[in-house]
Amino acid sequence: MSFVDGGEEKKKKDDTSEKEYGFKNIACHVWAIDGYKDETTAKSVNSRYNNSANRLKVANNEASRNEALKTLVGVARVSETTGEQIIVYGGFRRGQNAPEHMWMEYKNKVYETMPDYDLWVADADAKTRNCPPLENAPFPSGGVAKYATFLTVNQRDYLTKAGHLKPG
Repeated sequence: MSFVDGGEEKKKKDDTSEKEYGFKNIACHVWAIDGYKDETTAKSVNSRYNNSANRLKVANNEASRNEALKTLVGVARVSETTGEQIIVYGGFRRGQNAPEHMWMEYKNKVYETMPDYDLWVADADAKTRNCPPLENAPFPSGGVAKYATFLTVNQRDYLTKAGHLKPG
């Protein structure tokens, strides 16, 4: 497991520019669904996600959770896709209508974040697919939904900027 620095400028106490907020201000679902380009795009993804999540009714079974995750990704994603396969994961606990935590897998690596964290990456295996490193407690059996989709341009560009992917 390692830490990926996105190469963003560090915060300055007196700086109220967009750089002050940056990647560390986004929710896990914003990264897993769309990646990070700027604060405006992140807020749009977050708003779309929240509006849809508040209307979902999810049964306590894997099929219903998978469908909810697919719906949330479809509604909240705003950037173009690249055609490269990823898997978006969402961890649910009993009675939740939206995932408690979300992360994505790309090229056998799991990528995740939470507010106040930079991007974390770990090798994809049974453990990290079901309980990534920033999650405190494993999800119950059947609690992790997954949705095969495509890497977004924003995800690709952020990973490239962070030095994790080679350009092109």
